[in-house]
Amino acid sequence: MRWLYSVQTFVLTACGGVMFYLIHFPLPWVLGPLFTFLFIKYVVKGKSLWYSGLRTPSMLIIGYMLGRKFTMNSVQGILAIWPSLVLALFITLILYAVSVYLTQALLKINKTSAYMGCLPAGLTQISVICEDVKGVDMTAVSLMQTIRVITFITVVPFIAIHGLAVTYDTELLQESYKYEYRDFFRWTVLFAIIYLAVRLGYKLRIKGNTTILPIIVTAILVVADVPAPPLPDFIQIAAQICMGVQIATTIQAERLGTFKKLSFFSLLLNLVLIAIFSWADIYITTLAQTDYLTAFLGTSLAGTSEMGIAALQVHADVAKVTIFQLSRTLFIYLIVLPIMIRKIDRRS
Repeated sequence: MRWLYSVQTFVLTACGGVMFYLIHFPLPWVLGPLFTFLFIKYVVKGKSLWYSGLRTPSMLIIGYMLGRKFTMNSVQGILAIWPSLVLALFITLILYAVSVYLTQALLKINKTSAYMGCLPAGLTQISVICEDVKGVDMTAVSLMQTIRVITFITVVPFIAIHGLAVTYDTELLQESYKYEYRDFFRWTVLFAIIYLAVRLGYKLRIKGNTTILPIIVTAILVVADVPAPPLPDFIQIAAQICMGVQIATTIQAERLGTFKKLSFFSLLLNLVLIAIFSWADIYITTLAQTDYLTAFLGTSLAGTSEMGIAALQVHADVAKVTIFQLSRTLFIYLIVLPIMIRKIDRRS
């Protein structure tokens, strides 16, 4: 019966996506299903089950969508913007340290929980990592991460689409492409390679392997002149719906009212972070020799997939947005997290 409820959830959340699409809401096929799922779960109190096995296929598709936007020209352009990547990482690190200090000082939360709660990484990944870290208040960390995710994936695309973009497409830049029978074979081979890379990443315990590796592998193949035809619209939309619902399943909205002070502080803190990055992006734009919209999406403390889709909609430089997001994600997972966990272990 679980699969039947999952189909029901998909249909209902897809209706939410249609509604958001019709009112020109940013990221309609992600945020529409996300808020519809939360509405069903917490307002209607309906049965809201979801098959978690859909997460990997949907992330493979979204990773493919973003990775195929890389070309040899974009890679050469990215090599020239490394100073702006370093600046963005430096600003992120400083703001992270300040956020930890303010959270600990004003809310009297222990330092370990403040470290994990303010970390701009994936909500699911942080939840898993916290299980092995001593002294973490999982309730506080989950709440802070939930508010950050909701704030950034809602506010940033809204500003980008309705405030900064000259034009935008809710249909992800419709490509005039004539499909051939050979495309099915190409997709089969490409997704087989991507899936094997993800499985290898899982074996090697690479953090965020389902998010990062599909983009990187697809980009490498495209730069190597391997044909990567665009996917049909209905597949792209279905993947976004699945992603929106998957994000919603990790959000524990019932805790927002229980910790009102923490909820308000986290919301205010994230809005301030958006404002600070909006100012910093003026300098990053000059340094990276790119447009402001690309820098704004690239430095947002949201997810690579979400901001990549937003970049597709507003005609920003998808490759640069993805590189900014990936550089921050890899920096956090490979450098910040290991150092932080080692420090926490020494203290405990």
